[in-house]
Parts: sequence; C-alpha cells; structure tokens
Amino acid sequence: MVATLSANITNTGASTANNIYVYIGNGTTPGTFPVGSLGNSLSLLGGVADATRYIVNLTPGQSKTI
Repeated sequence: MVATLSANITNTGASTANNIYVYIGNGTTPGTFPVGSLGNSLSLLGGVADATRYIVNLTPGQSKTI
C-alpha cells in the first residue's frame, strides 16, 4: 500500500514564526506511526530524514503546504 501525506502549515500569529521544522509521524519519532485498530502500521521507507521538513520562516498569515 502507498500513502501520500501532506500538511498545510499556517502562521496565525501576529509576528513572523522563525526556524520552523515539521515532523510527520507519531509525535515522538518522525516517520513512525501508531499501529491502527486492525493491527496495521505505516512507516516511511526513507526514515527520519524524509519525515522532517524545514520551512524556514512564515510571516503572519502565510501558509505553506509540505
């Protein structure tokens, strides 16, 4: 099975958000996901490096989809 994941990150604050990193995963280990109710799990073949994205900065109201 193949899954394509994306996220839309938006700065809703009043000032620029600096040095933003986004990690796709279970919240603890990038690229690892909790086992589903049917015993299935999902993991990225590339590992941690593929699960981490550096956005740099987002100005107020700016969005970026990764």
